[in-house]
Amino acid sequence: MSDVVHRRSVETLVMQAYLQLVLVAWDESGSRAISLAKYGNYEVRLLEVKSADPVEMPHLWVELYGNDVQAPIDACGCDDIEAAAMAAEHVMSQAKQLAQGESEPPARHVTQ
Repeated sequence: MSDVVHRRSVETLVMQAYLQLVLVAWDESGSRAISLAKYGNYEVRLLEVKSADPVEMPHLWVELYGNDVQAPIDACGCDDIEAAAMAAEHVMSQAKQLAQGESEPPARHVTQ
């Protein structure tokens, strides 16, 4: 698949997931999540977070979640859907490599 087609597919996936988030209940921590993709024990999720200060903390996050450890491994904060799509592309690649045993999980890492 060409890079352009792949990027557009990821953008469409993120947009659809974002629209579906309204159907997901907020959890006790003030966030809600929906799965974008699964690779073995790794899941790429789109999270929306209620923030007391939206200027300081992004409201959208793309998270690499380890189902085997039941914890997030990596997360990227995003200001908009376009940034979330770019982050999702990166995190999906990371998840795929981890599932194929090509790399080690990073130490817990969060970026904004």
